[in-house]
Amino acid sequence: MQAIAEIKGIAFPNKGAEMLLVACLEQLKKHGFKTALEPYSPYEYKLPYPVFTKTRIHRFGVNILAPLSCLPVYARTRLGFVRPSEISLTLDASGFAYGTPWPDRIAKERLLGEKTNSPLILLPQSFGEFTTNAQQNLVKKIMSRARYVFAREQEGAYNIEMATGIKPKVVPDITFAVSTPRSPIERDIIIAPNFQVRKREGFQYVKNLIVTIEALLGSGRRVTILNHEGIKDAQICETICSAIRETGGVVEYINPATGIEAKSVIGSCKFVIASRYHALIAALSQGVPCIPLGWSYKYDAAMRLFDINYSDVSIVDAINSEKYINHFKSQKYETRLHEIKDELIDMWGIIFKGSDGRGVDK
Repeated sequence: MQAIAEIKGIAFPNKGAEMLLVACLEQLKKHGFKTALEPYSPYEYKLPYPVFTKTRIHRFGVNILAPLSCLPVYARTRLGFVRPSEISLTLDASGFAYGTPWPDRIAKERLLGEKTNSPLILLPQSFGEFTTNAQQNLVKKIMSRARYVFAREQEGAYNIEMATGIKPKVVPDITFAVSTPRSPIERDIIIAPNFQVRKREGFQYVKNLIVTIEALLGSGRRVTILNHEGIKDAQICETICSAIRETGGVVEYINPATGIEAKSVIGSCKFVIASRYHALIAALSQGVPCIPLGWSYKYDAAMRLFDINYSDVSIVDAINSEKYINHFKSQKYETRLHEIKDELIDMWGIIFKGSDGRGVDK
């Protein structure tokens, strides 16, 4: 039977998580793996992708899908189910789920919640601080359980080192390597809001976006609001659009069906204001001028990959700055982008060392 890899941490309809799935699928296909996901997101979002469903949903400490594992193999293969015992490689693509500010139960359930001999790889992701004894013990268990752990930023690697004494290798986000044709529809300025920022900054965040849009429209620019997540971001997008219409302004509002479509749309615009991390990566990976309005260190770290200092410039000034825009079009920028993709190739080479990906050594 063909080897099966599980990808953890994929949560639809978040289009950033979907792009992480796409990046993993590309590599798993190259190395002869089929793919399985846990059934924690609505099935409709998985339809575009060749993924099996792992028979595991834990409720109150019980796997309520365990009876499906009792089905004979010919029935399970027709229904698209795989047993946990059939997983031969586990890739965690959580993005940012462990350490402060996230509850410890996420890591316990996702990474330590089942007995398995499947090698566990934590793909490049952000890590919060591990300050309490419980958090430090937890991350030590994760480091002991995982075959490889990759941090996406120096800050996350430092947080793990402070808690365990082990500093993981730092590798940029895996979606840098996902290519997509650019949308034939050219747009001017795209804004991707994020409910996580509003949760931390309050309505002032939304107000600031509205003021910025009004200034841009007043100078003759065209603005598109892009929902890069789901219902929670849609509420902010609709609030912004409604406020702009009340003042007589006109903005476009789009809700791409997939992460690939979102990246395609971003690739065809002139500038991106990104509160969604993977909207920022979609811009950076295609040389589209951008500026983040984020809530954690991961946004600053992404810009730092290209030596972009945006802290002393306003959004409107950045959009109108020839110097700022030209940095994204420079040969230095292009060279750095190629270097990042080479780093990702090297990382996948480490993970899939051996002819079929099962020969990796701890």
